[in-house]
Amino acid sequence: MNVQELTLTCGNPACRAGLTVRVKVPTQAKEVKCPKCGYLNPLPANLSAPDKPVPAASDEETLIKENDNEKTWIQGEGKTKPALPEVLGWLIVHDEKTASQTFNLKKGLNTVGRISRKSPSDLMIQTEDRYMSRPHCTIEVKINKMGQVDYVLQDGARQPDGTRKKSQNGTFLNGQEPALHPSEQIYLKDGDTVQIGETKVVLKTYQMSESLQKAHRQVEGTDYTRTILSFN
Repeated sequence: MNVQELTLTCGNPACRAGLTVRVKVPTQAKEVKCPKCGYLNPLPANLSAPDKPVPAASDEETLIKENDNEKTWIQGEGKTKPALPEVLGWLIVHDEKTASQTFNLKKGLNTVGRISRKSPSDLMIQTEDRYMSRPHCTIEVKINKMGQVDYVLQDGARQPDGTRKKSQNGTFLNGQEPALHPSEQIYLKDGDTVQIGETKVVLKTYQMSESLQKAHRQVEGTDYTRTILSFN
């Protein structure tokens, strides 16, 4: 079995990163995932063995090559993926009244709310916003069947006795009304703005931002989303 080295450009117009991929041929893999933006790029059809085979790596399945210190991998049977980082995203306060704050999102349930010793959240925002509950909402970070990271928003939080308590003033997404229903679960995407109380926070995913510093810069350069005040 031979190995072919491909040089591709990410097909996402907003990314266009250079990708270097080493593929065993023949292969059943059809796509390669861009490590910068997560875009699935199609591999050329009918891959054939090169005249001068690239030396095989020790991995007997999909081969991985470093490109600009980032790993590119093949989506397909026998795929090998780099281990996911512990921090899978960030929640960044981006609001006119509350100082900027950044919180790490980890796999599992992440409760978000106003800082409190009596009723603490996983991510506690330092704010004078009395319309924000303690805790206010939950963002569940989970890995789907495709191995991709999902971010699921729900109003309220689970209580120690197993029941779920909704927030006092609702949770809003991207400056739109009405508020989420307490039983509603919304899949978030990078850049979505969540309003809890009168305070707005922005989701940044590790796939799109790569680092906390980059995530903060990306949010800092954006306009504030409309604030919903109808619950006052």
